Amino acid sequence: AVAADGRLSPAREAAGISTSARSYPQAALVLNFGHRGDHAFTSTEFHTETGPFTQVPLPGNRSSLVWVVEPETAKELVALDDAALSMRVEQRMQSMLGRV
Repeated sequence: AVAADGRLSPAREAAGISTSARSYPQAALVLNFGHRGDHAFTSTEFHTETGPFTQVPLPGNRSSLVWVVEPETAKELVALDDAALSMRVEQRMQSMLGRV
């Protein structure tokens, strides 16, 4: 049986469908950023040691980013000022989109 009405599924619970949960040592940073280069409406994903780093194009010279890292690294990244975080994003993207 399948119940597909969300993480805390009332249908699953009512049907008595069991689940198993796992904890992963990962956190996802999600942000939008501007860049000088043209993304040509192309999404880019890097597969890193801690998880995906995925850039998704937005209109103009803007993109959305999902960056999966270890929880401690996420805390460090969130604490950075805009200039330092922009530099880290640009470095991780290998400057593919120019200055961030």
